Amino acid sequence: MGFLLYFCDITCGLLLGLPQFFKKVDSSYYELHPFIAGLTPGVPLEERRKLFQPYNPTPESIKAISDRSQSLLKELNEMDIDRKLLLSRERSMIAQADHFLRHYFGRPYENNYLSGKA
Repeated sequence: MGFLLYFCDITCGLLLGLPQFFKKVDSSYYELHPFIAGLTPGVPLEERRKLFQPYNPTPESIKAISDRSQSLLKELNEMDIDRKLLLSRERSMIAQADHFLRHYFGRPYENNYLSGKA
């Protein structure tokens, strides 16, 4: 969330498509978590009110969130990235995205469909 704020120069990360990937993570997060629509950056208040939905604790919803998190993590891990060529802030952003996808994105209210816990 908010990974795009730090890409301002043309760097190796831009050439690898990292900003587009981070934008995809952000948009997927807000799409699958409509109960936090009020925190969506850059969206007018009326639009946020239309997007808001209460938390949906059904197994299907939790599975959809967990599956998207796992697919984004897999996509990040499959990127052909030579971390030695990246700037330190880009390496940091990749590490933050990896940590976020592993530990927070797919765990709404500490529920992860793939962990077997309800």
